[in-house]
Amino acid sequence: MQVTAKFADCPEFQHTFVLQSVLGRGKYTVYHAKGISFDNSFALKVFSKNSNGKHHYAREKKILSQLNHKNVITYVPILEHSLQYDLLATEYTPNGDFFDFVTQGGMRTEKLVRTYFHQLIEGLEYLHSQGIAHLDLKVENLLLDKEYSLKILDFDQAQPADDREMRSGGTLGYRAPEILKNECKNLRAADVYAAGVILYTFRTGEMPFVEVDNQKARPSARYETFSSSQERFWRMKEKESSLSVSNELKDLLNGMWAQNPDKRFKLEDIKRSRWYNGDIYTEEELICRIPEILNLIREN
Repeated sequence: MQVTAKFADCPEFQHTFVLQSVLGRGKYTVYHAKGISFDNSFALKVFSKNSNGKHHYAREKKILSQLNHKNVITYVPILEHSLQYDLLATEYTPNGDFFDFVTQGGMRTEKLVRTYFHQLIEGLEYLHSQGIAHLDLKVENLLLDKEYSLKILDFDQAQPADDREMRSGGTLGYRAPEILKNECKNLRAADVYAAGVILYTFRTGEMPFVEVDNQKARPSARYETFSSSQERFWRMKEKESSLSVSNELKDLLNGMWAQNPDKRFKLEDIKRSRWYNGDIYTEEELICRIPEILNLIREN
């Protein structure tokens, strides 16, 4: 399908692009949009015209238009277009998302895990400094850009970080215990909990907890084990997982998953932790290393 549009960076010209492959399907479909009249690509999120779609479109557009950080997806303003939908354009990231990268064995070393976790925390620290809580952090909402850096995307559930009530539901497996109890009043702490789930998944390729999504919104048995005895939880995980978790990383995750959000690690606590301050790759090293890993994944 061909679409015409005018962009804010050159409003005097009307550009034509074509919707190519589907990049993601959730509440809304995201396409790879490739320019015909201009040499460029971007991701195009298509919102329905119902009231819910309009609300999510307006919220995400407002938030993205205020952000500018190397680890947050870049917004591409569209002034007008030919489709009968609300469209949100962002930069195109040609190297896919972290779900495929992680589940197909891309996170091969703790040093690589730490490198990308640094980038996640830097992006999250920026969001919180701008007064925004993401509230849907998950591996699927992280992308690898053209220079193999991490980008946070999908802000349709985001809220002002100082709100005292969470209006969204988050995603199964990433919800902090207070969200399950409908008692979430510290939105930044909820983001930290989800970042801990991502970190564990980066390291092991598996989710740490399995939720029972029932009407009572009880935490999973595994999280109940963690909250009652962290030592027993880690012994159980060591039997289940083929990849070990170091004691330093366990200490960090224990702090990020604290049941009481007021006692949970803050971002500054994470950055002071011993595991966080281990070796990481430079940007130049990532550019050399990640293509080799991606090629091995594609060959297999």
